[in-house]
Amino acid sequence: MVKLRVIFFLLLSLVLSSGTEAASSWPEQKRQLATALDAAVKQYDLPGAAIGVWTPRGNWVVTTGYADLAARRPLRRNDRFGIRSVTKSFTVTVILQLVAKGRLRLDDKVGKYVSGVPNGHLITIRQLANMTSGLIDYSRVDDS
Repeated sequence: MVKLRVIFFLLLSLVLSSGTEAASSWPEQKRQLATALDAAVKQYDLPGAAIGVWTPRGNWVVTTGYADLAARRPLRRNDRFGIRSVTKSFTVTVILQLVAKGRLRLDDKVGKYVSGVPNGHLITIRQLANMTSGLIDYSRVDDS
């Protein structure tokens, strides 16, 4: 998991820094990201990795390596990834930014924004952010 975090932050920093350079074009930024992804996969001896960027200039997803080493099946854009805990800090940061802008409140109910959440009319954004919502662990639920 540490290797994946290092790679994620490496690629994120590249995205953020390349977005501030006016001289760098979108095709060039995509090329730099693909090169960085390939290098990170080789450096950290990973079977494969993917990165996606969604901007007003366009959307782009690239994969490299294998989803199944034994079968030598290449990683595909629609393969699923378990990113788990690494997303918590990013999600809560965005939530707090939205609170600061007045776009939502920590005491708003989840059901106000997302339908179908069990007890969404009772659970607050604050409870989701500090992991006290009581929602069942999603990893124990079948995909069906």
